[in-house]
Amino acid sequence: MPLQHIVLKKEYFQKAGINEILAAVENKNKQYIQYCTLFLKKEREAENNGDKEKVNVFAILSCITSLHLRSDNITDPLASHIKLEDFTDNHLSIFDEIINDINDPELRARIADVLWVVKRNYKAAMIAIDAYLESAKVLEDPKNWTPCKERIERAARLAMFLSKKNHSFMKVITHIKEVLDRCDGNDPLFLSAKMMELLLELDFKETPDKYSALSQKLAKNAESNSKWRVARKYWEIKSIWDNFIDASEKKEALRLLAETYVKEADQNLSLDSIQKYFVSSHNIQQAIEALRRIGGYNERCKELHKLLLEYQQESMREFAKLGGESIEMDLYDEDIYNMVKNKVKGKNLYDAILNLVLMFSFPEVDKLRQQAEENSKNFFFHRLSSPVIINQYGQVTGRTPSMTSGKPQEVEEAILNKMFQDAQIQRERDVRTYAEPIRQIINQEHRIRIDDFFPIVSNNPFIPPGREYIYAQGLYSGMIGDFLTSTHLLIPQIENSVRYLLQQHGYITSGIDQGIQDERSLNTTLKPELKEKLEEILGKDIVFDLRGLLVERFGQNLRNRMAHGLMDSNMFYTSEAVYLWWMALRLCFTPIIIKEQEKEQEIISSYFNGLTHTSGSEDLFHCSYNEY
Repeated sequence: MPLQHIVLKKEYFQKAGINEILAAVENKNKQYIQYCTLFLKKEREAENNGDKEKVNVFAILSCITSLHLRSDNITDPLASHIKLEDFTDNHLSIFDEIINDINDPELRARIADVLWVVKRNYKAAMIAIDAYLESAKVLEDPKNWTPCKERIERAARLAMFLSKKNHSFMKVITHIKEVLDRCDGNDPLFLSAKMMELLLELDFKETPDKYSALSQKLAKNAESNSKWRVARKYWEIKSIWDNFIDASEKKEALRLLAETYVKEADQNLSLDSIQKYFVSSHNIQQAIEALRRIGGYNERCKELHKLLLEYQQESMREFAKLGGESIEMDLYDEDIYNMVKNKVKGKNLYDAILNLVLMFSFPEVDKLRQQAEENSKNFFFHRLSSPVIINQYGQVTGRTPSMTSGKPQEVEEAILNKMFQDAQIQRERDVRTYAEPIRQIINQEHRIRIDDFFPIVSNNPFIPPGREYIYAQGLYSGMIGDFLTSTHLLIPQIENSVRYLLQQHGYITSGIDQGIQDERSLNTTLKPELKEKLEEILGKDIVFDLRGLLVERFGQNLRNRMAHGLMDSNMFYTSEAVYLWWMALRLCFTPIIIKEQEKEQEIISSYFNGLTHTSGSEDLFHCSYNEY
């Protein structure tokens, strides 16, 4: 029934017996998701009984409880297939009349929040804060912590809207402190972490020594249970509290955070996994980067550097063993889809993501050149033709010389342009055959959240400090299919990361003109002379792929088309946008650390460029999704 057709009266709710119905629900099920199902069932019963008044009540309540709470979204906290604007003045007026008659805090919070979001009713906002906190206490469970956290977080967001001087603000602070006291450092997962983060967000800086000690207790407990991501989160929070106490204590907390990567690497090696050295290499890379960012641990970094080289050599042997399972397939078919599905179905989230990362690799420059040169010899048309690029308006935006040109420079340009075009064919095939099916399967099996990407982007040598959230948001957006957002976020960040890599290895990435220094764009850093330096760091295949996808006219030129507003919304949902997202995930997941000696550079280049179509992994990160 359309919302606009529902007419309400206060007596309808009184006759429907809402309080009695919800009082019978078990505490663990007192959530809006379960209420929506319950009210839909009651609506059908009322229809069968011909009770139109109850039909209207249960229909409107099922709509209200179908709204999904997004507590971290300030602008749009209640999401659904219905529009909040469809609630009529009659509905909102009745909600305001009955709100204090609803005993159940979960439903009372939901009705009050609708009144606040739609009408900016301050009285309703204060009711919502109290009700969310009451509901959070009913649902409080350190193991299944997200329902409690979401309601407290929403209460905090509302309290900040009403200002810190409002008494509701202190109610939220007091409730959060009580949750932390009840957990008392025995929280197995992230409830205490989220509560302390909320305190810091609310600018609560009292008793930092108490919460520093609490964070340390939680971190050590997590380490003793091999919950490495949990431990890192609490060491990180401890370092924030220590910032208000003692800078040396903060530094020590961050050092202990870095060492959890080493401990996790050691644990991975003790497990029976076909790619354990690859995973451990990733852990050691993150440890080195974390220590480098703290500063003052050069000797420890050198020790870990030597260990990293050993692990990377072993990881190359692992990939060599998997080489027999490489996949060569030009077109999608059902057999390939079933094969891809089996690689990720039933895996925990991080195993599934790793399979996506490793399922295919970057186009190989040498093979592309060989193919282009053979075509120029064997196919007369290729030698004579001079391809052009035509945009959506029919305008010629690029022209390549013929391969029969007598000028070596023009022949080389024609070959390169053919290589860029062939690389795109491979990208499109890989997206259609592997990336998109796997992404969709992951979304079917997991409830993806932005937090899921922080273990990948944190202490990552490819990502400059302070850019972690942007990368996480971009990767998250792409994973859920919002490629409009992911493309806009990831392209400039990849551009900055390329400069960051060059800067970290002593190269100047800015130019100077009449005393003004500007940072160089990808159009410059991916072409001589910086291109050659970047190839030493990333390898020529990756640099070629970045060029073809982002800045070359005969490639996809995605960076320049986006930057100059030449793409309409539909263009952000093509294979090239999906591939960009996969490329960013790949670069974040397998960061490169430049080595000073030529031999070390060859090891890294072979390691990274050797990641071809592989079969995936078993128990790679050894972390269940329940840790979230």
